[in-house]
Amino acid sequence: MSIATVSRVMHGNYYVSPQICDRVRKVVNDLGYLPDSGAAALKSKTRYMIGYLVSDISNHQFTIISRTIENAIEGEGYSLVVCSNNSQKQRELDCLKALLSQRIDGLIINTSGQNDEYITEISEYLPMVLLYRRINTERFKGDFVGSDNHAGGAMLAETLVAKGHHSIGVISGDTGINTFAERMQGFIQRLSQSNVKILKKHIKYGDYTEDGGYAMAEELLDGKHSITALCVLNNAMAAGAYEYIRAKNIGIPNDISVVSFGDIRNEKLFFVRPTFVSQYPHVVGNRAAELLLSRIKSPALAPREEIVPVCLIPGASESFASRAECVDDGSPAHLTFSQAADNNN
Repeated sequence: MSIATVSRVMHGNYYVSPQICDRVRKVVNDLGYLPDSGAAALKSKTRYMIGYLVSDISNHQFTIISRTIENAIEGEGYSLVVCSNNSQKQRELDCLKALLSQRIDGLIINTSGQNDEYITEISEYLPMVLLYRRINTERFKGDFVGSDNHAGGAMLAETLVAKGHHSIGVISGDTGINTFAERMQGFIQRLSQSNVKILKKHIKYGDYTEDGGYAMAEELLDGKHSITALCVLNNAMAAGAYEYIRAKNIGIPNDISVVSFGDIRNEKLFFVRPTFVSQYPHVVGNRAAELLLSRIKSPALAPREEIVPVCLIPGASESFASRAECVDDGSPAHLTFSQAADNNN
């Protein structure tokens, strides 16, 4: 039997009689043969590999998106290579260079916000989709998929305002990044409409991790601040805040009401179901995969943007304010978004 006949059976690109096909496949199975994808790539100039680079792959949101993307691309013969930049500039650069060395066919990236120029240059020749975080330059050639952060922030504020809360603590991320800027804008603007005060000292800025959420919750709930409600603008930090609250035996929602942004892992197992804004990660993942696959096929497509709606998932982690509201201690009584951004540490 010739090499050409075996090749035709393996690739299915020419007719071979069923009897010969069965003989070839039996030998292949007996030998445990696997095709050389590297050799195939040299011939086709396609590796059928897509990179997925995010700030924290352990984050429940990104894990769901990863699985969704993988399911969406496997039908087209692609594999997913996953990396995490840990929100660090050099780590992100190292990951990008490693992925490029593998000659990936496309990239879905949630950037650290610190390598925009380099990522923009890559987008000139590599099909790319930005996930959640923008790159503010017209030279970027790829696509963007994000959530309606402004609406989500407003939903969280509306929930607390409706329950009579006026002394509210906030755990945010760097408002130099569009996701947190938009969430803070929506949150503060909705509070402003109800003349709700938010003090400068009641806004803390974490590092997008559970440990960061734990530390910021400790700063806000250590007895020095008389807040009645806590809003956390990131799901990983929300998990850390819940951990601190449980460790200190603070009652939810009787002692403190808590709301947060982003889907929370295993929320159904909580003794008190959390109230949070869902970003529909399955929808986000599917759209990111679809946009990237279409850009791989048609690299000259104009940049596209998709904003996925969010939804408030009601729980039992917030109740009507029952404790005395805090007294103005000379701190700014009502922060605008620009003031909050200026105070970002």
